[in-house]
Amino acid sequence: MIVQNLLLVSFYFTPIMWKTDQLHGVILEYIKFNPLVHFFNIIREPLLGVRPETVSVIISIVCTVVTFLAAMVILMKTKNRIAYWL
Repeated sequence: MIVQNLLLVSFYFTPIMWKTDQLHGVILEYIKFNPLVHFFNIIREPLLGVRPETVSVIISIVCTVVTFLAAMVILMKTKNRIAYWL
């Protein structure tokens, strides 16, 4: 039940049902810390005929690389025990 509520809250903090252009002020600054905002902007903006912001592309690439490297480090440390988890 906790996961379900967290997913619902995170759904409203990502720009799936609304656009970041609708926000202003301090709220907009907090929303830009959410990496999913940048991933969704890369998908949404070309569909609307707008070029994606360079900041969104850079942040998305950095988040992807950091997540990949973290996954590789975790895999290297736990590869001997991975058969027990399956």
